[in-house]
Amino acid sequence: LQPGQAVRVDTGAPLPTLADAVVPLAYTDGHQAKVTVHRSVPSAGYVRRAGEDVQIGDVAVRNGDTIGSAQVGLLAAVGRAKVLVYPRPRVSIVSVGDELVDIDRTPSVGQVYDVNSYALAAAARDAGAEVSRVGIVSSEPKRLREIVEGRLLMSEIVVVAGGAGGTTGDEVHAALSDLGRIDLTRVAMHPGSVQGFGRLGPDSVPTFLLPGNPMSALVVFEVLVRPLIRAARGTRNPHRRIVGARLLSPITSTEGRRGFLRGQLLRDEANGEYLVQPLGQSGAHLLASLAEANCLINVPEELTEVAAGEQVQVTFLAQRA
Repeated sequence: LQPGQAVRVDTGAPLPTLADAVVPLAYTDGHQAKVTVHRSVPSAGYVRRAGEDVQIGDVAVRNGDTIGSAQVGLLAAVGRAKVLVYPRPRVSIVSVGDELVDIDRTPSVGQVYDVNSYALAAAARDAGAEVSRVGIVSSEPKRLREIVEGRLLMSEIVVVAGGAGGTTGDEVHAALSDLGRIDLTRVAMHPGSVQGFGRLGPDSVPTFLLPGNPMSALVVFEVLVRPLIRAARGTRNPHRRIVGARLLSPITSTEGRRGFLRGQLLRDEANGEYLVQPLGQSGAHLLASLAEANCLINVPEELTEVAAGEQVQVTFLAQRA
């Protein structure tokens, strides 16, 4: 280009030799042969240098990043058509109990709806897993063993709800012991202290035995199973965010067990302080309060009471919190 000359260029196109600025079309009269510029621009105005966004040697997308729309755009911008990714871990959810009925049936006396397989499947999907909800399986040993053995061949993680605690837990443990070592024990946490874990099948698939109580099962899943799913996905930090918050109401917890109590996390608009309101009672059966919760209040094993106004550690449940 010579002084006094201009040429139309598209966004992102290289500049002609000796051109040192770009004038937006909105600053001109838009004519083709002879254009009038209504506003001045400085030298290098509206010009982006090659390599200004990503330079040679820069890491565009890091190991452990979630590939979203922005990352796809960046990969396209640097000319990468393919990248290696972690597959979603395959998780099978089995719900054990002869008293269970599916939600499309009316329970008879002594029967209850199968809450666990639906709730845990949703929790596993939220964690990023590819989920297979097997549904209700009888505690009859041969049938249970056949079902779980089949799931071990097509899963990276197997979760058996109703497989810990009481007579059914003992039956489940005995039935699955033929598939590998699995331990049923009491963990120092509440709710969900009775639980089991083992590596079963020829591929030593991690297998969790969770309590039959839906509230307890969901808390155990959140504390122990979800981090494993996130780690299997390659997530850099598989654990949820934990922050300090001021307790708005007093709470009690079981001595000798780490408590995970439902709470509603709030933010003081005046000073940005986190506040947490305990929800409902501490009973393991109160599933409704978990549906309202956006956090778990963590209570150390040595504490049985925490007064209002004290600082506690809380784990985010809701992504928006």
